[in-house]
Amino acid sequence: MNTIISIDEEYPAFQVLDQHEPGTVEVTASRDQVQRWKTVINDYASVKAEIAAKISAITGDSFPGIEAPMGYFEKRARKALTDHGMDPNHHTAVTAWAEEAHGGDRHRGIIVDAAGQALAHTHLVHHLERSVWAVLTDTCDVALGCRNGIAESLDAIKAATGKDVAHIRYSDVCEGQAG
Repeated sequence: MNTIISIDEEYPAFQVLDQHEPGTVEVTASRDQVQRWKTVINDYASVKAEIAAKISAITGDSFPGIEAPMGYFEKRARKALTDHGMDPNHHTAVTAWAEEAHGGDRHRGIIVDAAGQALAHTHLVHHLERSVWAVLTDTCDVALGCRNGIAESLDAIKAATGKDVAHIRYSDVCEGQAG
């Protein structure tokens, strides 16, 4: 389901603290109110982080002040990029893809460049004698020169963009320990 998100960077943010700090105000509230506030604020921070990750995956924008706890898919995406010799800080598109892919077809993957941009999707094709990875060419910009085969596509994309590329499989980011 597509959802439209409005980003208002001027709204106030609240925290419930255990001691005074500069800029704090003490208010009177019941223990139940304070606990409810803490729960809602924590849940809201988590939701903000999820929404920010989705927007970042599309726009590349970051949101200072929204600190996402590193979740399972982010940890797996960072590890997969590191394993491919790429910068784990460029994990956003891979993390978003893993979150969306999880629980679905396990025989798919994504090709990303060194900047973490998703360039094409892949699928494991089963033949009688063996299985081979293929690029879903309709998900790849024609200018990149994608072919059906993974090796040929990785070489063509690297030649077209001048950037290193990697094939990240479902199993790389959706299975195993968070690490």
